[in-house]
Amino acid sequence: MRLLSQQSPNRTLKVITPKGKKTVRKISSTEIGQTVTAIRCKSATRVFVPPALILPRKRMNPLLYKDEPNGTLALIRDTGYANSHLFIDWLKHFVKHAKPSAEDPSVNSR
Repeated sequence: MRLLSQQSPNRTLKVITPKGKKTVRKISSTEIGQTVTAIRCKSATRVFVPPALILPRKRMNPLLYKDEPNGTLALIRDTGYANSHLFIDWLKHFVKHAKPSAEDPSVNSR
């Protein structure tokens, strides 16, 4: 299986200023809501491990991931981004679902 990183592309914003002004003091973000980090894994044969979602929170709320696919691992961190501790949690989640063995390893070291 291969790890991929995917990020949504940024769009260029149109800026409107009063006539005669050459500088812009502030540009407001047009995003609504918060960013959620997803760690996904899928093999070339289309076998996939349920995703891990990293929610930008301090306390877990099960209602936030109730409509997610079965087996989704919900993680929380105040920034909403992954770190080494959350990666280890995801790696345990990966091993649980991929079920690697000596005869059929999930990760090859070449």
